[in-house]
Amino acid sequence: MDIVVTSPDGTDLCSTSRFDLDLSFGESGNNFELSGDLPGAGRGCLVAIEGTEYGGVIDSVELSVSGGRSSKKWLGRTWHGILFSKLLVPDSGKDYLEVSGEANDVLAQLVERVGLSEVFSVSSDDSGIRVSHRFERPFVTAYGGIVDMLHEASSVLCISRVQGETRMWAAPASVYGDVDSDLVDFRATRSWRPVNHLHCAGTGELSERLTLDLYADENGRVSKKQTLFGIDEVSEGYDYSNADMERLEEDGRKRLEEYQSQGSVEVLLPAGVELRVGDAAFAADRSSGIGFQAVVAKKIVKASSGVVTVDYECGDSETGSSGGIFGSAETPTIVPIGDIIGIATLMADT
Repeated sequence: MDIVVTSPDGTDLCSTSRFDLDLSFGESGNNFELSGDLPGAGRGCLVAIEGTEYGGVIDSVELSVSGGRSSKKWLGRTWHGILFSKLLVPDSGKDYLEVSGEANDVLAQLVERVGLSEVFSVSSDDSGIRVSHRFERPFVTAYGGIVDMLHEASSVLCISRVQGETRMWAAPASVYGDVDSDLVDFRATRSWRPVNHLHCAGTGELSERLTLDLYADENGRVSKKQTLFGIDEVSEGYDYSNADMERLEEDGRKRLEEYQSQGSVEVLLPAGVELRVGDAAFAADRSSGIGFQAVVAKKIVKASSGVVTVDYECGDSETGSSGGIFGSAETPTIVPIGDIIGIATLMADT
């Protein structure tokens, strides 16, 4: 597999399989490191693996000289990182930025809005997907906002470098696997009783010290109401000596919610299976009644000598985050198949 380097205006400079690439995109990262024999590569040049979403723009270079020999490493933003570096803000005098319509039409409007029409060619085809979305105030990244918008419509953002164009379009999200556990190999642990009672202590001394009790129920929902008692109650103290009540409750909730991950999973996808950010993998073992659905929140791509490997980090398909990129590795999507566990990583079998 070759990587192509073009000038900032898109003129091909070189193509080679002799390169090393470390790239990630999704809820974090959205950048790359590239090294190899790349004549002509420099500021503002575009790099891409043809027919994939792996590529972006060179923003900087690292030079290293040792023993009289020099080496270069090119650093930059992925296509997704270019979108991530733009903001969607409401128009002057408006409370919110709102959009609706056919998904590809809306994508084209948003790309133009953030000044990237010369970078991305948005499909004019009817995707069959309708979106209606209100973006968060005071702003959201273009990438995060688009991902959230499409997620609401059960769809994903697709990007591919084809014949010198970086093409963009919306497509329905997909789920790999079904209730037959033979389709997806996985190794899992299941925790039935994480910490579910957090006794929080804030500012003050002795009897004057602020305290707050937070509880998680059987389904991991956090509140001030206790529902698990006796042997089912698992308690822990949380000491935050300079916190007022507002900060104590905010940080205590976050701490207790983090504990509610119900286990961990490592999944091995069959060779040739590739998922997009927003797609999901489903696996279940009917003999034990354990299953899960994991939504891809981040892709990590590495290439050396033309061989590409892909890993995935997964998050929650149901909960949007204030940062605009849905999901969290600690809050897995859960499906009702008896006893359920969470998700940690997906790995592609190469």
